Amino acid sequence: MSEPNQPGWYQDPTGRQGDARWWDGVGWTDQTMPYETTTDAAEFEHLPTLQSGSATGAHTVYSPGAMGEYEVFTPSVAPTGTAQHPQWYHAAQTPPPAPEPDRPGRRFDLGLRDAPPQTRRNIWYALGALGVIALVVVLLLVTGVFTAKTPDDTAGSPVSVNVAPPSSQSDQHALRIVDKDSGISYDYLGEGWKDFQLGPVLENQTTVGEYIITQKKVPTGGEFIAQVTSGLLAQNFGTPTPDAYPAALKEVEKSVRGHYYPEPNQPTNLKEESVKIDGHAAYQRSFDLKWDVKGYDSTGERVVLLLIDTGKSSPVFFYCSFPNTHAELYPLIDEVIASIKVDS
Repeated sequence: MSEPNQPGWYQDPTGRQGDARWWDGVGWTDQTMPYETTTDAAEFEHLPTLQSGSATGAHTVYSPGAMGEYEVFTPSVAPTGTAQHPQWYHAAQTPPPAPEPDRPGRRFDLGLRDAPPQTRRNIWYALGALGVIALVVVLLLVTGVFTAKTPDDTAGSPVSVNVAPPSSQSDQHALRIVDKDSGISYDYLGEGWKDFQLGPVLENQTTVGEYIITQKKVPTGGEFIAQVTSGLLAQNFGTPTPDAYPAALKEVEKSVRGHYYPEPNQPTNLKEESVKIDGHAAYQRSFDLKWDVKGYDSTGERVVLLLIDTGKSSPVFFYCSFPNTHAELYPLIDEVIASIKVDS
């Protein structure tokens, strides 16, 4: 996507349609205006209007508020092995704007001091409105108004992603990611990690999880990410039983290496083993990918592939992938796997 030449308010490339971000003539700043503020203002009439769906097949997420329940509407047809790689991933194109719920603890810098004078009053109005919304959400949480919903088993039904509050102040992580289609939940990894709203991973039927951006631009013009995602194994891999998990994960490895990483790449430090996840049979395959491709900050990636038997028609495919530019985050992989709980 080409960038503006003149300073001004433009469509936020990381927000919803209708969200605005200030371009200072050199780059994008932290100054933003939400769709709810720009929709009736004449100075923002050049922005596109907010759409309720995605023409790319990516998830559309509606959020009632922080720590609430997120309804993720998925495409009616599951991806197949012949599908094109979605435009969001490691070496792919920058994704189209999509709704993104704010996470508790995420930095939200309005940039009031540096905002153009004509917009400061609108920013204060937006800040006041957000404060009222936050108060209402807290009251609803305290009174137990938000409840989890059970999705249908029919194609195209919403995947209910519940971000659950902590059970006590001693909990290490304040929130959990709940993958209702798969029947598992696991820890939210903290500030900076975003809800995975980038469309289904090709190896999953539906995809839930979290990610961070680790490199804003790669040679193809997209972004590089670290991710933790889950979903039932895509149907083109069959419906393997636990004794067939090792062979199935070899096929999954071929798929992810071909779709999501710079090429050529070479796996090293391969390790595979049978494990138990919350008492359920599982199989884990982990390795370090290596590459030397110009334009990438990273030269490799820690990858963990996990199949879990939860008693459903297909096993759960749990996928962790962190580039070595963020090797200090590697311990989070073991932590998030240890946090997985299977619905009883």
